[in-house]
Amino acid sequence: MCDRYRTVKKVQMLCMALLAAVVFFFPYYTTTAAVVVSFAVIGFLWMPQQSIIDSWIFDSSRALGKRYGFMRAWGSMGFATVALAFGGIINRFGWNTMFVGHALLSGMAIAAASRLKDSRRIREPEKSSGRAREPRQVNPLDLFRNTDYVFLLAASVFLFIPNRLAIQYMPELLRAVGGTPTHQGISMFVNAVSEVPILFTSAIFLAKIPALGLMAFASVFFTLRLLLLYGADSPMAVITASLCQGLSFGVFLPTIRTYINQVAPEHLKTSAQAIATAAYAGVSSVTGSFLGGYAIDTWGIKPTLLAGTILSALAMLTIGIQFLRRRQ
Repeated sequence: MCDRYRTVKKVQMLCMALLAAVVFFFPYYTTTAAVVVSFAVIGFLWMPQQSIIDSWIFDSSRALGKRYGFMRAWGSMGFATVALAFGGIINRFGWNTMFVGHALLSGMAIAAASRLKDSRRIREPEKSSGRAREPRQVNPLDLFRNTDYVFLLAASVFLFIPNRLAIQYMPELLRAVGGTPTHQGISMFVNAVSEVPILFTSAIFLAKIPALGLMAFASVFFTLRLLLLYGADSPMAVITASLCQGLSFGVFLPTIRTYINQVAPEHLKTSAQAIATAAYAGVSSVTGSFLGGYAIDTWGIKPTLLAGTILSALAMLTIGIQFLRRRQ
């Protein structure tokens, strides 16, 4: 939609408004079918938001694109603040408070977006004649002709399956070691805060180190985090493992975003970012959640984390070998 109709702003605001409505009424969904349908709608609207906003940053100007990590760090700080605050609020007032909070924060996001301009790349094709622009013909399948792009997608999926599993079932893990929603809020706060210094300085290492090298570096800490969670026996141990988020996801995100923006054609940049998000956040989340839930029910959370650590280590080795081959 963004690439075809040449607008990021309108798509982002529409999705946020619909999300606010669906989430606000969540406590009133009284049947399993209603809950399942609402989750599907939430996923459909929410998952593209990160790639849409990231594309917006890159397309606004070349200077802003080079400072992507700096811009993204403010998102991590906002996430950290809300996670820490709502961990305590939920523990005191109950889970329903987050639905109202989501609506309020969504309204603030929409108000902020309404004051911004659409990206420069999207505005440039407008003709001086004032005629309405026709929808652009786009074929996202053209992206899969780029072997580097395809490898990054595949590697990120296998790297993220076990790590999405760990994030998805973090409440289960914390309960298993005596944790509470407050501990979960602290863990999410540490997750996000650990990303901030990495994102602020991302322009420096992106200028000096190849993308595959940074991916290999990040994969080491993805695997280390799972290993620490496997050995965790207290809420504090789980929170400590969250410190790996900065050197794993904090390095991974600006690396893959910047690389994709460089290799994607102009008329498919938002599509390229969205497909990447669908791969490492969507496919891996669905697979990790489904297989992880079944594995936890069958064998327990610790054996499941061990299996996830092994899968992450295999993905790490694959990326590392590919990086060494490229260097040779």
